[in-house]
Amino acid sequence: MKKFTLLFFVLAICTIVKAQVPQKLNFQGVARTFLGDPIPSRNITVRISIVDSANSGNIAYQETRAVVTNYVGLFNIIIGSNGATNVLGTVSGVNWATGQKFIKIEIDQNAGNSFVLAGLTSLQSVAYALSASPVGNASGDLVGTYPSPTIANSAVTTNKIADANVTLIKLAPDVTAVINSKVNIADTSAMLTNRIA
Repeated sequence: MKKFTLLFFVLAICTIVKAQVPQKLNFQGVARTFLGDPIPSRNITVRISIVDSANSGNIAYQETRAVVTNYVGLFNIIIGSNGATNVLGTVSGVNWATGQKFIKIEIDQNAGNSFVLAGLTSLQSVAYALSASPVGNASGDLVGTYPSPTIANSAVTTNKIADANVTLIKLAPDVTAVINSKVNIADTSAMLTNRIA
């Protein structure tokens, strides 16, 4: 079987909000022989893996696709879309926030399952837009961990409020939502109503 290489690049990754946008990646590649000649107008099999360097190179996602190259050996794939076989994991299940990710391409120019490595490249910042939700420890005025940190004690001060005053309208849609038991008052001899203008 001929050895070949694959020149490829990621065209676009347009997913930010998981609930609204499908978790898919556009991919375009050119199948070439070992000598660099394109493999035109041929049925080939492509195996695509997203490799997680944070987990010692474990495969975070993998799929296999039957594709047809055009007259210059070009092919297009939407990673994570319908039509893939032998799927391992999900694109939405990839933890994009941990470590560098690589995309590994293997192809069989005879449309079988005898894959030869065609390329391995690092995914750059655009791919990380798939994870819109932060993870890990909160910092600054927030404490706890994402995705549900809370405001730290004494973090909200007059200097941090836009127009330097707090009113009931800014705190809650109705007056009964703000009560003494929900507000930590340093001077407990004063009533809440005296503290809020």
